[in-house]
Amino acid sequence: MTESDPNQGDVSTAAVTVEEPPQIPKRRGPGRPRKHPLPAEAPPSENLQIESTGNQHPSQVGDVPSQSTLNVPKRRGRPKKIVQTNPGNQSFHGEATAVENSESTPKRGAGRPRKTTGIDLEIPLAEAAAENGQSGVQERELSGAATGDGANSLKRTTRPKKESSYSFGDDDFDFEDRKQEEERASKKVKITHREITPEVEANTAEAVGLHPYDIVDGEKQFLPDDVDQDVYPQVRNHVLTKWRHNVLRRLTPEDACASIQKRFHPLCVAAHTFLERYGYINFGVAPAFRLVAPPDPGTNGKPSVLVIGAGLSGLAAARQLLSFGHSVLVLEGRQRPGGRVYTKRLAAPDDTHAAAADLGGSVITGIDGNPLAVLAKQLRIPLHVVRSECPLYMSNGHLIDEDVDARVDKQFNQLLDDCNAWREQMPVADNVRLSTALETFRVQRGIGDMPHEHHILNWHIANLEYANAACMHELSLAHWDQDDPNELQGHHCFLPGGNLRLVTALAEGVPVFYSTAALQIAHGQNGVEVTCTNGKVFRADVALCTMPLGVLKSGSIQFEPELPGRKQHAIRSLGFGLLNKVAMLFPHAFWGDGIDTFGRVADSTGRRGEYFLFYSYHRIAGGSLLMGLVAGDAAKTFEGRSQEDIAAEVLQVLHGIYDKQGIHVPEPLRIECTGWASDPLARGSYSHVAVGASGEDYNTMAEAIDGRLFFAGEATTIEHPATMHGAFLTGLREAGKIASLPAAALQPAKAPLPPTIQQESQVDAGRGSKNLDHLVGPTAQHLRFVFTSPDEEFGAFAAVYHPQAPLDNARLALVKVELGPAMGQEEERDIGAGNVASEERPVVLYLQLRRRSVLELRDTLGGDIRRLQARHSRHAGGTCRSVQQSIFSAERGRCLPLTGGGVERNASVRCLHWGHLAGGCSGGYIGGISLGACGGYIGGTSLGACDGYMGASR
Repeated sequence: MTESDPNQGDVSTAAVTVEEPPQIPKRRGPGRPRKHPLPAEAPPSENLQIESTGNQHPSQVGDVPSQSTLNVPKRRGRPKKIVQTNPGNQSFHGEATAVENSESTPKRGAGRPRKTTGIDLEIPLAEAAAENGQSGVQERELSGAATGDGANSLKRTTRPKKESSYSFGDDDFDFEDRKQEEERASKKVKITHREITPEVEANTAEAVGLHPYDIVDGEKQFLPDDVDQDVYPQVRNHVLTKWRHNVLRRLTPEDACASIQKRFHPLCVAAHTFLERYGYINFGVAPAFRLVAPPDPGTNGKPSVLVIGAGLSGLAAARQLLSFGHSVLVLEGRQRPGGRVYTKRLAAPDDTHAAAADLGGSVITGIDGNPLAVLAKQLRIPLHVVRSECPLYMSNGHLIDEDVDARVDKQFNQLLDDCNAWREQMPVADNVRLSTALETFRVQRGIGDMPHEHHILNWHIANLEYANAACMHELSLAHWDQDDPNELQGHHCFLPGGNLRLVTALAEGVPVFYSTAALQIAHGQNGVEVTCTNGKVFRADVALCTMPLGVLKSGSIQFEPELPGRKQHAIRSLGFGLLNKVAMLFPHAFWGDGIDTFGRVADSTGRRGEYFLFYSYHRIAGGSLLMGLVAGDAAKTFEGRSQEDIAAEVLQVLHGIYDKQGIHVPEPLRIECTGWASDPLARGSYSHVAVGASGEDYNTMAEAIDGRLFFAGEATTIEHPATMHGAFLTGLREAGKIASLPAAALQPAKAPLPPTIQQESQVDAGRGSKNLDHLVGPTAQHLRFVFTSPDEEFGAFAAVYHPQAPLDNARLALVKVELGPAMGQEEERDIGAGNVASEERPVVLYLQLRRRSVLELRDTLGGDIRRLQARHSRHAGGTCRSVQQSIFSAERGRCLPLTGGGVERNASVRCLHWGHLAGGCSGGYIGGISLGACGGYIGGTSLGACDGYMGASR
């Protein structure tokens, strides 16, 4: 699944306004393929007969989106090429605009003119400066104006470039082209600014999805009935822009009003309240937004909230609600946060090479107005701009001629134009497959009749299937590209080190129960009750459901009472498709350093999506990592093959491309294959508009039920479905809805949240084991997170090496052992295998070993029992049963060290958590622990400083 931020100093400074002519870039480039509009041409024939599925879209789902949202063909072509221009030396490389189409926001009233000048809201600059004891003119060194591509939506082709404050500086990007860096550096200028113009502020509002000149629905509850509808939007835009200039700080109402005339202060406070409530300002992971301990449930009159799912939407909502003072608990079925955003560390057997592989959502698709780019800026992580070059190779290794490539590219887009023009004339287009229309026009125009051109055309179709996680025959002709007008503009980027860095930062301070998948969700007048697969039951006032659409489609979660028929229909109607990946770690980047993507054109239509596109991550993953994408029908058959067969197939493809160039393709050091359809907690990759559905189904998915059940996730946004930033934005949206619930509308739940999130003030002095269980919770949470990406993993053992020590056999490692109560009954069974009943919870131990001892354990034959016997008998002289007895005495409330010290530097093995913590409720944040290359975490307490104990007493 699928992803702009400012930080340009004080609001009293402004960026340079740069006007650029609209452009239509070549249809290729970085990230998920983009949609690029062209003027639609009439189809070859107005009387073509195209097959209909005969399934009418029910009227109860909602009206079809207006034609204005349907007449832009989805130019999924090759990932979009970003074109920078430099009219009059006023456009500079290294920054991006934040101009976003406003099609998804309420339109201006009929006949109301577009305002290009504003009412004088601000205190005169000299007066404000005098009050602050400052000069009336402030200077700032800028790297040019915020500029970018202006041809990615219908609106962009008809209006000039606009400048907003939602922009980036040079330090926010990691450009690989040295010539480009030098060009950027040569264009740095010092500019004097006196004020932010109303036009800049309006563009900033548009970039984040607000209508710049009108009041949107969510704002009305904060405003008086007689509000001046001309003045208020300008006040709101001003407040928004003020925070977007510095996303590292919290903007208070007082700060927001500081430069506004007093007569506008009430409007300013109202705007601040709205913008903060719905996540337009004051969100993220900067130190200024560090979470504080939540209040005791029911003490502040705010509803308690269960968030089901710790993906981007769930974590975004949880952080917001915690910051608003709600009592929040997150339930996550996996043993890690992130959901379909999954970064895994791949390492060579000898650990000489390693890389961070994004096996789920990977590309931040358009940084202008993108909240994920705000998070990256707050974490001070430079984004890597994905370069636009994408050479295509035939299966025999021949590089496709540029002229042929351009001709087929143009023909493919002509076919989409034909489909676009024809569907507007066809009343039953809702029930026609995109593949049927496309093939009809292909035959009519004689496109792709030559075999090699037909293969190239199939590559473009595979790329479109990748963009939608769907086969062509599954997509609705009428609505498959309904989100085009809302696509975020700007560069496509990778996050160095993987998107887990964003997930980790979001999860910090959020209480999460891992390995706790929802099984049943009951809701009614007295609140919600969630029963989980591990037998735990949770109660709260409201619940936010963020599980993937694929899980809802599978029926694995039972709702009591059942969901309304309207929502059930939306769940059935929307599509949830599949994209799979194969990640390969090589000893070196044999494919070269000059490109981030290259394509492979298959000879067979049925296998057109098989390894059709490769991403190079070697500059940002820490190692020579190559990622092959598998889309369409090929993605479905991919999961039925063994990893050995997949490795042989993809290597054959790479040999076919590079052997004829005289480039040696080495054997991969590590291969990892995804299987998102087989994952019971995903059941696929991301959503699309299937035949018989419409974009309105996304709105239905987002509807709350009786003020008790709320829904978030990429499949609940009509504007940004199938994207990472879309998921994140829905979390902010739903947090705003829940925080805005009137207190009188909700009676307290019959029982509060379980006492597992009680605070230190609630410690019971008379029950030591209960208290210790609570107090070591954060440490257990840290440890659980540390071991989401271990350096070594075998059976019930996992190890993480010291990040700063030299790589030799004396290197220290923290080792985790998960012991099940039945371990002594089956000598050949791995300790960690199988499900453990709730009354037989596993116990997790941590010990410190040298690397040589870890490798000895890994190579010990006979499974986990033999490993533990060998280790214990070597240092303690006891038996495996004595280890168990010692462990389960700790389970009864006394955390005892194992008999016989001497486990590497005489360190005792300590039990760090047990009871319900050992049963899967192991928290959800890093808490400052740094593992460097081991997991991509940044800053904070190092593993060495903890000396293997991670907070437990010696």
